[in-house]
Order: sequence, then C-alpha cells, then structure tokens
Amino acid sequence: MCYDTAMKHPTKLEKNWAKKMNSSTDTVWQIEHSNSVLVKTHSPDKCGSDQACVLHNMTDHSMRSFPQLWRSDRGIMERICSHGIGHPDPDQVPFWEATRPNDWKWEMVHGCDGCCSTLRKVA
Repeated sequence: MCYDTAMKHPTKLEKNWAKKMNSSTDTVWQIEHSNSVLVKTHSPDKCGSDQACVLHNMTDHSMRSFPQLWRSDRGIMERICSHGIGHPDPDQVPFWEATRPNDWKWEMVHGCDGCCSTLRKVA
C-alpha cells in the first residue's frame, strides 16, 4: 500500500492509512526521492545481504537519482526519468530471477525513451 505524505487534503481512507502506519506490526518504508511511503513491506532483515532490493539494498545503478514510484497495478517499482517515463527499477531483477526464473522478463517492458539504457554513471 502506498501513501503520499505530502498530500494537502487526505481522504478519510488515507487518514486511516496514516493511523495504521504507526502500528508495530506494519513495516513502513520511504520511497527514494519521493514523498510516498510503502506500508506493509518486507523488513530489511528479509533481504539477503548480497541481493539487491528496491527498498533496503539499492545498487549504484544509472537511474538511482530518479524518483521511485510504486506501481500497484503491476506490482513493480519504477524509476521516473526527467521526461516523465517510468522505467522498471533494475534492483528488482535479482528478486524476479530468484522467484520467477521463467516469466520475469515481461516485467521489463515499458514505454522507453532510452533513459534506462543510455545513462552512464559519472565517477
């Protein structure tokens, strides 16, 4: 569940989410470069120390400075480039490979403008 912490006029449902965010049973995580938080995520101890994670163990990939956006309709994390295009976060790939080895590649399909393939990390 995603909740935008910068909303000026939250709905009743969003107010209820905000109350639940403080529950000791819920794990809440801030999305990178965003005002949004995800509620009921897996805890950091569930991530393997050697596996990338879009929340807890991000790599230094070329889109790391782009804001993250949780796509609840697809169940994936995207990075939004300066042109407004959503690119699948590359830190999801190791999880997909481990949990869905035969059908994860279609998750990478998106309306690409080239930002995810042409950016190079500047040292």
